[in-house]
Amino acid sequence: MGDEYNHLDDIGLMEDRQFICSSHGLITMNDNAKNLCARFIKNGSKVYDVLSRYEEVSVFQGKTMKEGASRDLIRTMAPLLRANGVTDQAAYLFGKEDLKLMPGAERAMKYISDLQPTFINTSSIEQHMMSVAEKLGFNMGNINSSVLPFEPIVINKKESKELREFCTAISKMDPKRIPTTLPEQGEPYDRDGWEMLVELDRIFLDLIPDMEFFPELGNITSVGANEKSYTLLEIRRQSSIDFDSTLYVGSGPTDHQVLDIVRDGGGLAVSFNGAAATVRNADVAIISPDATVVAVIAAEYYNEGIEAVYELIKNWNVDYLREKEGPDKYLLNTFIKKYPNGLPEVIRVNNKNVRSVTERSEEFRKKNYQNRI
Repeated sequence: MGDEYNHLDDIGLMEDRQFICSSHGLITMNDNAKNLCARFIKNGSKVYDVLSRYEEVSVFQGKTMKEGASRDLIRTMAPLLRANGVTDQAAYLFGKEDLKLMPGAERAMKYISDLQPTFINTSSIEQHMMSVAEKLGFNMGNINSSVLPFEPIVINKKESKELREFCTAISKMDPKRIPTTLPEQGEPYDRDGWEMLVELDRIFLDLIPDMEFFPELGNITSVGANEKSYTLLEIRRQSSIDFDSTLYVGSGPTDHQVLDIVRDGGGLAVSFNGAAATVRNADVAIISPDATVVAVIAAEYYNEGIEAVYELIKNWNVDYLREKEGPDKYLLNTFIKKYPNGLPEVIRVNNKNVRSVTERSEEFRKKNYQNRI
């Protein structure tokens, strides 16, 4: 994210609302990082699942980590992909080939970005987001993403061979058995699972940090929950639009923190087919096979504010939308035609319904999205 945020200053306008969203889940359906591993690493889909599970580990077993060592998914993937021949160009071209947009996402994002300042805040790597931006006609300057430059990671033949051997070993692990926290008293102890964790720590916290290329991993910027929060604050600073005039749509687990910030700041926090933590921190949950519904909610928020959105949700049915007056009648009519047999679920989340909404949202994710989000 850079100086592009100040584009409004150039034309002398000051907007009073803004829209921010994640990418994976709302805009894209496929897990580009997992598919990248599957394409370039033997049994790479399994390797990715293990690394993704490893990232969730929250105990360090008293281990002192070497400087720069990490269990972060992007940082553990990077040398393994590079040792298997991935370049920046290859990652970008694969991103174009692999791209699968959520139905309605292209039209919804165009509508929303024509209406107000719009930003994407995502954990996906920059090469993938370049293809997303090109497909949407979206300004890359308004996208915050993980930065993974492959070319600076120069790996000699010996270390490349060792890294590929690590891939083979990792692919034989069962990710579900890898413990992410210390067992509670009385819980069964999975010896094999703990041995897998010890081996992963040996690879990523001991061996790889001693390899020649390791300092180059310092060029990686991985976007997680904390980084998304920092970006949210930076967007507010540069756009001069506060949280009480911000609509944030999140889907994945790393969106829960930013949704909480926006909600506490008086803005509208929306979960779109969200993970459990995302639903719990949202004002509104959407469960839908199509992104057009987000444009409907965004238009109502932009034109009338948060209370109007709640009123819309309270009367969420075809007859109400058909009779509703407003400046976006064409959008509403287009939306209604998409769903002759019933509208997607749009629910105002509260303490009484959060469990059932979370369960329905998680079930939808499992059935409708490629891989995990």
